[in-house]
Amino acid sequence: LFQLLSESPATMEFTIRCSYIEIHLEKAVDLLHPPNSSVGITAQGIQCASEACCFDAQDVLTLLSKGNAVQKVAKTQFDSRSHTIFTLKLEQSDIVTGITRKSTWTVVDLVGSEVAPVDKRLAAKPTKTALQRETKMLQKSYSALNAVVKALSDQSNPNQDLEIPYSKSKLTRGLKEILGGNCCTTVLLTASPSTYNVTETISTLRFGETCKRIANTPTQQRELTKMEYRRKLKRAEEKQQELKELLREVASECHNLPSIPSTLKIKKINCVLSIRRIEG
Repeated sequence: LFQLLSESPATMEFTIRCSYIEIHLEKAVDLLHPPNSSVGITAQGIQCASEACCFDAQDVLTLLSKGNAVQKVAKTQFDSRSHTIFTLKLEQSDIVTGITRKSTWTVVDLVGSEVAPVDKRLAAKPTKTALQRETKMLQKSYSALNAVVKALSDQSNPNQDLEIPYSKSKLTRGLKEILGGNCCTTVLLTASPSTYNVTETISTLRFGETCKRIANTPTQQRELTKMEYRRKLKRAEEKQQELKELLREVASECHNLPSIPSTLKIKKINCVLSIRRIEG
């Protein structure tokens, strides 16, 4: 990415901002600034997360290392206990034409869906261990993710008209643009060849097969220049003028009719009121 930016024309200016959050026990945590308690995930996406400007690849790697240092991990320090979402926002501006384009690159690392071992003696007690609580929340988020993926894959069937249940968990709300949104999405699956994990491996492969049926329709988004806004406004004014002329012609024909049945008088009055309202 930074190599391509360095080779771009001198008239192009770029701004890169990065954020890094984790979802642990259905709570969003700002990994770049943990004291930030205002970060959240709503229907509009990730809100109020800290962002840092990056000028080269080393800056991005430094932010990742900083976030990984405070992420929730298991005893081995390699097993993650939370989902993480790293977002890189790129803004490109042409100083000659004034055209601005924006794009977002998101990397999501999901926790392994393995089920934590259950101790029968602990399971009989009303209080649950931290590991059991985490497992319950992970199962909830994966259940919501499977529901979203299935609903999106079913949308390819014209006979299906399903509402996508993004609101079921923080994870699915955070993935709203990635799954079925205005983007190109790549899903990487990891599975174990061991027979001990055969159930999880089959479940993972089925999940990937369902993801393949989701059809995203990415489109280029950019901000209009002042000149383009003026042209757009001019076309709208011309269209409005055409409608006014059409209404005048219809109103004139209504007045010139020799006789109007009582059932059509209301329509004539409405027609005259419409032309007056637009002209006013």
